[in-house]
Amino acid sequence: MRRLFILVVVLITTGIITACVPINLSNSSVFLAFETSKRISQPSIKAQVDEEFFAKDIVLTGIGDSLTEGLGDERKRFGYLGDLADELIQEQLISSVSIHNLGIRGYTSYDVLQELKSTDVQETLKMSDIIVMTVGGNDLIKIATGHFLQLSVDMFSKEQVAFNYRLHEIFTSIRQINADAQIIFIGVYNPFASWIRSNDVDTIISKWNDASKQTVLNFSNTKFIPISDIFSDEALLYKDLFHPNTEGYKLIAERVYKNIQDKPVDTETALYE
Repeated sequence: MRRLFILVVVLITTGIITACVPINLSNSSVFLAFETSKRISQPSIKAQVDEEFFAKDIVLTGIGDSLTEGLGDERKRFGYLGDLADELIQEQLISSVSIHNLGIRGYTSYDVLQELKSTDVQETLKMSDIIVMTVGGNDLIKIATGHFLQLSVDMFSKEQVAFNYRLHEIFTSIRQINADAQIIFIGVYNPFASWIRSNDVDTIISKWNDASKQTVLNFSNTKFIPISDIFSDEALLYKDLFHPNTEGYKLIAERVYKNIQDKPVDTETALYE
């Protein structure tokens, strides 16, 4: 476990820990980022035609931590959310995509649970067609920094049980707010690979994702999207070597989009519903 101890030291000395402190925002932090739309020709006769044949306005909402906020995206387009909107708008039956970004850097599963108590957040989720979530990375960091003198794989396994309880509560709350939206949960990855090579860390990430997947798929109309294989390449990380860069976010969006379409993804480590 000496390597896990080194990992914590790296986190402290590089400032990653301070970057994970939540930013306190008021309810007015729920905002409409941008809307992308296109012109399409509509049939002149709508009677007796299923409504799905007509183009729809899609509301895409992201909730969670800094990956959803888009930290590291040099374009300032909310990372994977902006790229996913670009993909969706190409669909023939989608006329516009409105993005609502509820992601806040430093947020843990506990923070997301508290955020769901906000009336504004609930109203945003209620009108959403697709909800995408990233949470868990800061939970892992909190465990590492809180127990760095006695780190072990078993300790992460113990805390993982508490995380999955909160994750279940998060999904339960969202389903109570919106019973129909598709919920996409993005797994965690190991951003420390460029600093330290450790089978222990890889095992922790793998077990964490496996348990999260089982929790997510207990709910209807949900998908678990693995991305740990994507970020085995350091070139896809931002200059802080922690968050994705612009290209990394594009790859996340591409994988999410393919899964929304139920298209297979060619990766040995991918886990699907």
